[in-house]
Amino acid sequence: MSVGDTTAGGEDRAMRLWFRVVVSLLCITLLAVSFWFHFADMRAARERVEHEAVLMARALSRHAADLTNLVDMLQFDMIQSAGQIMRGELDAPGAESIWRDRLRRLDAVESICAFDRTGRLVLASGEECARAPQLEWFRPFPAIASKVDQIGMPFRSRTGQDWLIPVMETWQDAARRPMGIVVLTLRSDYLSSVYNNYDVTGRSGIALYRADGVLLSRFPMVDDRIGRTFADTEAFRPSLSLPSGLTSGPSPIDGIDRVRAFERVPNAALKVFVALDVGALAGWSATTLASFAALALLIVCVLVVSRQLDRHLASNFDTREKMTLQARTDALTGLPNRRAFDEAVAREWANAAANGTSLSMLLLDVDQFKAFNDTYGHLSGDACLRRVAITLQQGTFETIGHLARYGGEEFALLLIDVTPSVAVLVANHLRASVQALQMRHAGNKGHGVVTVSIGVATQDLMDAPAGMTPADLIARADQALYRAKNAGRNRVESLRETDDDVVALRA
Repeated sequence: MSVGDTTAGGEDRAMRLWFRVVVSLLCITLLAVSFWFHFADMRAARERVEHEAVLMARALSRHAADLTNLVDMLQFDMIQSAGQIMRGELDAPGAESIWRDRLRRLDAVESICAFDRTGRLVLASGEECARAPQLEWFRPFPAIASKVDQIGMPFRSRTGQDWLIPVMETWQDAARRPMGIVVLTLRSDYLSSVYNNYDVTGRSGIALYRADGVLLSRFPMVDDRIGRTFADTEAFRPSLSLPSGLTSGPSPIDGIDRVRAFERVPNAALKVFVALDVGALAGWSATTLASFAALALLIVCVLVVSRQLDRHLASNFDTREKMTLQARTDALTGLPNRRAFDEAVAREWANAAANGTSLSMLLLDVDQFKAFNDTYGHLSGDACLRRVAITLQQGTFETIGHLARYGGEEFALLLIDVTPSVAVLVANHLRASVQALQMRHAGNKGHGVVTVSIGVATQDLMDAPAGMTPADLIARADQALYRAKNAGRNRVESLRETDDDVVALRA
């Protein structure tokens, strides 16, 4: 062999070695990048699950708070009725008939009754709570010392088919002398049906606990666990010292590994738990890994070629992005403008039509805004619109809709896949939030502060008439808004999708 051949062979071996090194490094790099993408995506998926659990827990906590407010109102009214009976001002049979009719319209409440301090029944709307003194959770006045004591242990109804949750309140006269106790029973299956309305799939669950760990209601329902305490479990223990939080681990009820978000219900000894199944996150197939590897290779090649171009275009891209954002944003309020809103409506309309879901359009108009400008000046008017916009943003979830300034003193909100009743509840919440700002408005006769009128229209795209467009839904909401303003303002009017009747709701 000649020296030249030896040198060439050495160069070949060196080149092959370098080739093998480069290929090996490339393979190792691709493998590392593939796994990085895999675990990063899995982590992002878990974070999405955690975020969804937190949002659901907050929403359900607000629902539970609204329910406790209803309970407080009913118990207060029952105390008034019982006091009138004790004073001989009201006929007991007539009062019982009124209360039965009243509760018949409330799905959440089974019955309510009042006992004097000796345990004698004074007034009852039904049989379930009338047998309260016979049950172990019953505490005669004045043994109710805390909010936990107000909520008794769940018990079976007379039929044995339903679970009932007793809520007790002390009864005092005007001089705060002890008179007795009022007992209201909630239907646990009603709460379970509410939780069923949420998109909880697979092996996930939602539960309502008493603050000391007693399980009051759950979806899916687990009958043999209702009324049991879980205070000493790893799942519940963090909630004893924190108002809200996020944990994970096996469920004490069925042992399934879940992400759990918990939220304390304001002004009540209740806690909501939302537990979402994370087992599906581990189901990554070889095809997914191969796709990540191919994507990683493509990214490496593109990055080598486009590095300099990216640097050159970076500043132009940033400038164009800022200009695009400015073109789609209302300068005064910072909300999306009508152009951006129209695009969002068209996009969501197409999605709803494809999926057979519903859309709800809310048009909000600041009442007597011209009079506000004439009285306080345009600068104050601009400040008023900004405060209203901030309030609407705070009361609106981006996960379920799109909020925009529609023009002048008008705002628009598109809610995605909600029922007409939920749309009205959102509208009333926004209306009340604006009124609660207490911004002085002398020109808003009858109110004296800045208020809004809201028109609501909901359409299920599965049942939409042929040829219906987003403009038709907006027109229906505008019609409802027109009626709200004509009916005295500071109102919510909801237009049914089946006819032209308008349902008015005033806070």
